[in-house]
Amino acid sequence: MAMGEFQGVMMPTTPTGSRVISTLIFGRTEGNTSPARRGVHVSAVAPTYIATPLLDKLNEQPELIGRWLNLTSMDRMGKPAEIASVVLFLASDASSLMTGSIIAADADYTAV
Repeated sequence: MAMGEFQGVMMPTTPTGSRVISTLIFGRTEGNTSPARRGVHVSAVAPTYIATPLLDKLNEQPELIGRWLNLTSMDRMGKPAEIASVVLFLASDASSLMTGSIIAADADYTAV
């Protein structure tokens, strides 16, 4: 399961882990065939900012959080369980026809 940041979906040339994910999904290394031909499904989740202890210190910078949230129509951070449910879907048989997909669980960031 690949995870990246939602900005990588919007700005794929940004030097982030999302560039690696894009290569895994859409790129093929020399001499290799598509992973799907070998029964491997490769998709990714591109989440918005998620309310985790890692971001707790940002509560001291409400103006920064406000700028982030204003970029989405939902005006809130995601919850870990919301991203977990997307990952669970991708790991389940319900996604058996999917490969090469990036699912943006981003509070409408990419649609704004």
